[in-house]
Amino acid sequence: AIGIGNIQVVDNNIAKSSGSALVQSGELLDSLKNKEQNIMVRSGNSLDYYMNTALKIALIYMDDWTENAAAILYEVYKNPTITQQEMGDKLGIKQATASRRLDRAHYKETDALLHLFKQYYKDVSYGSIN
Repeated sequence: AIGIGNIQVVDNNIAKSSGSALVQSGELLDSLKNKEQNIMVRSGNSLDYYMNTALKIALIYMDDWTENAAAILYEVYKNPTITQQEMGDKLGIKQATASRRLDRAHYKETDALLHLFKQYYKDVSYGSIN
């Protein structure tokens, strides 16, 4: 449950922290099981519906990620300029295997979702649409 908003107090004890982002996240977390979706966002903006729909569609493949898929995506997002050969070397696999793992992890779709999320965050944070 990702809450987007402000945070007024940050404390090591989450119960002592406050802000709309934490309220949004807490309320959403309580309802995730009923929504049958593993990840959602809430900002209070009407754009939440669209982002959550995109996340629901992405979860069709994300829920099936293997450890290998997660590892290859981790490397790509940790170091965006890494080549497939360098990924292969780092993970102890051939470049062709790295390429296949990226395809099976739906890297292009995941990258599109990440860019969509960045735009969504800008839109809800700066109030361009309500």
